[in-house]
Amino acid sequence: MELTIWGQELVGWVAAAVLSQQGHNIYWVTEQTDADILSLLDSTTINEPQLKALVQEGSQSGNIGLISPQQALGNDRHLFALAANELLLAKSYVAQIAAFNDDNRVHIINMSHFGVGSSDDLQRQFPEQSASIVSYFAENMSEGEAISQFAAPSAITFGCHASWATEDFRALLGTLITPSTEFFEVTPREAELTKFAITGMLALRIGFINEMANLAEQLGADIDIIRRSMGADQRIGPHYLAPGCGFGGGNFSRSIRGLASLLERNQQSALLETVLEENEKQKELPFRRLWQYFDCNLKGRTIAIWGASFKPGSASIDGAPSIRCIDAIIAQGAHVQVHDPEALENVRSHYQYHPQVHATDNKLEALRNADALLLLTDWPEYLDVDHHIVKSELITPLIIDGRNMFDYQTMRESGIDYFGVGKTCAN
Repeated sequence: MELTIWGQELVGWVAAAVLSQQGHNIYWVTEQTDADILSLLDSTTINEPQLKALVQEGSQSGNIGLISPQQALGNDRHLFALAANELLLAKSYVAQIAAFNDDNRVHIINMSHFGVGSSDDLQRQFPEQSASIVSYFAENMSEGEAISQFAAPSAITFGCHASWATEDFRALLGTLITPSTEFFEVTPREAELTKFAITGMLALRIGFINEMANLAEQLGADIDIIRRSMGADQRIGPHYLAPGCGFGGGNFSRSIRGLASLLERNQQSALLETVLEENEKQKELPFRRLWQYFDCNLKGRTIAIWGASFKPGSASIDGAPSIRCIDAIIAQGAHVQVHDPEALENVRSHYQYHPQVHATDNKLEALRNADALLLLTDWPEYLDVDHHIVKSELITPLIIDGRNMFDYQTMRESGIDYFGVGKTCAN
């Protein structure tokens, strides 16, 4: 099957990579048809694991190629992966496709996060009597795991008003849909709201467990015991109940903001807006503890940071707690030595080689002559380091763990001043 992709968002690149592996012919719409598909990907800020290799493989096999907008208009199957602020551009694309295909039936699969009702708006660019359809695929991909989640979906929510377009979508995904995959056939508006609702629920769970962790710490309780007990209740479950120094990620945060605006506009509800505000405060929690530990004076000190990406498995620093903490630390006249397995180039680019920000490829080198360690992303490789080595490298035996990776009892017995989230013990 053939699929034409418009836009530069992650969902489009992931769809292209995975579907080209299924043998489909993918045509990427660009004015730069004489360019290379990889240079087009490199021009974005997307740093998804496996993505570049799969796109390169698809290009080499001939399953992914470039096409001009004018050439793309005559195709009968399109996927929209545009940015949230590009709805007007999407409407113009649909209008052009509609004008070019008076007698042809066209299927446009919308994966852009424009908001509830936007797919219906796009549908109205076709004449009322047209057989062409705009559907909405409410993907549940998260950055860092997008390839595996698209390739093996546990559930699919597909919004469409025409059975032929639903069957066309099923045929496109082919073997990616298995007997165990739950397939929800709904309206485009319901699918769009479902996408918002899922991200909103995840944000609420994260926000709530962070609030409980902060409260548990004040009351002298261990949040790990509390969250395990909560997760054992079948009405609640254990997912997204790990306290930490806040969530980030561009797509996730933008979806939450979109739902927050929708709730405020239609329901006068500030529920999610409050979650977002509290999450920004949570991102600065490691810095505040560091600042207080050193009597509100960090000038001249050096702070080691392990983990810059907003989550393990991703190179993205978009909305990451590390940025809030680094900004606050260097504003106090201190230096930072940052390590991350994937995100260092993004850190260097973001800070333009700032004299107070040093990115290092070696996690132990980041500790040398540092006054403290802030752990902000729970990369598994940080668990492999002997805490005695960490202590010996630091000038002050201080670890502020924003992801609760280490065991606080072990840290205390080793003579380390250790601060977690929802469990604090300092010598």
